[in-house]
Amino acid sequence: MSKSNLLTPAQREAFLKVLRAGKLDRSVYPGSRLDLAYGDSPWQAMDLYLPESGAGPFPTIVFIHGGGWEGGSKDDTQVMPFLRCLPHGWAVVSLEFRPIPHAIFPDNLYDIKRALRFLGETGKSYGLDPMRLVMAGASAGAQLALMAAYTVGIPVYEGGPITDAYRIIGAIDQFGVTDFLSFDRQFAQSGCARFDDPEDPAPSSEDKVMGVACRKIPNLVRFACPLEAVHRAIPPTLIQHGRYDPMVPFQQSTELAARIEAVAGPDRIRLCINEDCTHGDPKFGEGDRLREILDFLDNL
Repeated sequence: MSKSNLLTPAQREAFLKVLRAGKLDRSVYPGSRLDLAYGDSPWQAMDLYLPESGAGPFPTIVFIHGGGWEGGSKDDTQVMPFLRCLPHGWAVVSLEFRPIPHAIFPDNLYDIKRALRFLGETGKSYGLDPMRLVMAGASAGAQLALMAAYTVGIPVYEGGPITDAYRIIGAIDQFGVTDFLSFDRQFAQSGCARFDDPEDPAPSSEDKVMGVACRKIPNLVRFACPLEAVHRAIPPTLIQHGRYDPMVPFQQSTELAARIEAVAGPDRIRLCINEDCTHGDPKFGEGDRLREILDFLDNL
């Protein structure tokens, strides 16, 4: 791949300024319960945010942050698009999970499943309705959110006892990683400049989360990809992605949407590809992008 297909140094710096999420001022949310442990590891914790008005238990968005499975945190501003749903009657749970190298797939997914079992067992005591959960995630967090939503009750993906104490009624994928093996093909087809150099010998984030170069274990990698986890009974899914995303090609979303439509039907998917948002863009929580989320939630 020629260097002309990579972002220039100036473009990289401009992109990083958008991508760098700041810390959330959690003190401005009076209906919050912060750093609630759902496991023994210090990373196995969650922040709970409740609407300031209305009677619970509230339907709940369970958000998983991005950061290549090793960066980001539950208390950075990635969660802002979903906190803006609080006035509309939705509670929000922002999950932390064990990062690389402390956990790789599927142990990070097992953290999410453990948190969901915790919500199923205790959610009502915190004002949450565990039977009305929507999984949401950004980038690498969207991979975990979708896998959690699409693999309910499948023993190998649970990492613990199967339970019917919670129910996932929807999933929201913001510029998520859905097929680890297709990045090079998709960027070549899209003509978009990309952030990462495919000729760099260093392991990719996908290699790190699998613990080995993905190209060496293509059949095993399929078990980590939401594209391969689609089945007829998946919950309705909203996908949001920027057409010129330099980090996760937009076809990660269009190809997932096509698979969902073919397998589960068009009523299970809403795809929103826009021309003006980049990866991790704060605009995903504003204007038309926020209205896409709220409209999706209203129709669950």
